[in-house]
Amino acid sequence: MGRWKIIVIAIVVVLALSIFSGYLFYTMSGGMGLSPSMTGLEHYPTVEVLAERTVAPSGKEEIGKVEGEVIEASQGLTVYIGRERLVSYIGSISLLVPSGRIEESVDKVMSIVGACNGYVSSMDIGGEVARLTVKIPQDSFFRFIDEVSKIGKVASRSISGTDLTEKIIDLRARIRNARAVEASLLELLDRARNVSEVLEVMRELSKVREEIEVMEAQLRNLEMSVSYSTVTIEIFEEEIRKEYVELLFKVLDSRSMPVPHTYIYVKRSGVEMLVTDEFGEARASFEKDANITLIALFYRSDGEVLKASIMDTADCNKTVTIRFDKPSEPPLINLEKLPAIASGLINYLVTGLTVIAILVVPLLFMVLMLFVAVRRIYLRVKPSKPAT
Repeated sequence: MGRWKIIVIAIVVVLALSIFSGYLFYTMSGGMGLSPSMTGLEHYPTVEVLAERTVAPSGKEEIGKVEGEVIEASQGLTVYIGRERLVSYIGSISLLVPSGRIEESVDKVMSIVGACNGYVSSMDIGGEVARLTVKIPQDSFFRFIDEVSKIGKVASRSISGTDLTEKIIDLRARIRNARAVEASLLELLDRARNVSEVLEVMRELSKVREEIEVMEAQLRNLEMSVSYSTVTIEIFEEEIRKEYVELLFKVLDSRSMPVPHTYIYVKRSGVEMLVTDEFGEARASFEKDANITLIALFYRSDGEVLKASIMDTADCNKTVTIRFDKPSEPPLINLEKLPAIASGLINYLVTGLTVIAILVVPLLFMVLMLFVAVRRIYLRVKPSKPAT
């Protein structure tokens, strides 16, 4: 073996021993060593899944159906009136108005009632609802319904008619007959000859007059219901129905691979957190047209934290893709760690050389000196060989 080979091997052995000595020194003295601090799953925050929220159904089609029935009914009843029937109309209408406009809407109804020469029979106004019962002349009934419908959104509307022609004709005939009986009794009263006959006629006359009063009262009520239609109006504050959309968040890394167990922080009215499933996806519902800010965090196995943030608008059901600029799995050889590894090896080498210079070299010198001293003593006490 050549001299230079022996020198090279000696240098390598010395360097290896120095690095190993430095590593042992760091390990035994509580040093950091080569292993970096690993941030694992035990450091992940608590995962909470957003509750889906559900969307209230709309009732526009139902309202439109009711209005169509009203139009058909009003046309049929108009033809019925053209035949000069005595019809009593009863109507009801429910309106939805913006919040805080109940009293204003009631004032508009009162103005329409006055314009139609009607009057209010009852009224009840609360904080969020008002109920009115009004009497409207029959010739202004349908115009009144149309004008009131313009005050707010029509939630429901109905019209019903009752034909009172036969009842009114019958009552009028019965009253005429009762009047004829009353006239006959008055003639009998004039021809009565004694007190008993007078009392008997007066008793029958009283019964007939009582029947006439009852029938006339019924007739007045029927004629009033024909002349004035009854309309019940209910006014409610309109509920603001919020519309919601669903967003699908899909997290990908720089290789377009899905990234499961990613934490997505959603900033809207507050801060909420989602976590992606095994396919790198998470769903959540948002109020339509809401502006949202998303921050995605992923804790990689080598301790590095991947971060991405975007801003979007929840304008429809759609997929929002969040992409990291690095792979979700660390590379086998991390070039970014080479400077740190080289710096650690240099620290170990310097420490090892220092340990060797301070501890090993003096120890070897002492051993060498002891060996030289023992050898000299041995040579002195060693007996000399006799000459031959």
